[in-house]
This record gives sequence, structure tokens and C-alpha cells, in this order.
Amino acid sequence: MAREFTRVTSNGVMSITVSRGYQYSVEEIRLHCNSAPTTAENFVITMVSGINSLHNTRLLSTAMSGISNVFWQSEKEINIPTGDTLKCEYTNTDLVPWGIEIIARKGGA
Repeated sequence: MAREFTRVTSNGVMSITVSRGYQYSVEEIRLHCNSAPTTAENFVITMVSGINSLHNTRLLSTAMSGISNVFWQSEKEINIPTGDTLKCEYTNTDLVPWGIEIIARKGGA
């Protein structure tokens, strides 16, 4: 299956929800900030369940203070079932310009 890319840029708060009408697998997520933020806030990736919040799964939470690049790749395939979403969040109080790329494939195990 072909790779699918979700690309977003901003200098504000990050609240990105990736939703598909089919099951997909997340291969990697790349975040780049133009400069390293100084405020201690976390970049968070969560698989949000379409059933209820008890089934939500946090895939990553990393403090961004002093960090300008985050590369996330799971050791095992992460399948996002139809009805579930992938959410990337970062408060970004410092208003640092950022770009994120989410790479996925349709289908999965």
C-alpha cells in the first residue's frame, strides 16, 4: 500500500486529529520546531478510541523544552481501527514555528 502523508505547519497551539474512514497503520511522526522552545510543555501523541476514553492509548509524551526535533517510530506496527483517531497536541506557549509530518499506510494487521 502507498504511504499517506499528513503535513501541517503553524506557530500556534498544535491540536491535530488524523481520522480516516478506514483502518490504517502509523509508520512515523516527525516534528520540527524552528528553534528550541524554552517553556516546559509536552508534545503528546494519543490514539483516541471511538468506543470511549477508557480505551485511549498514549503513544508518546515528551517535554519540548530545549528540543527542536522529535522523531517517533513505533517498534511494532500501530493500527488505528476505523472509528479511532490519532491526535497530536502541543501547547506551544513560546509560539515557536513548527511543522509536523504524520506518515501512515492504509490497512494494517
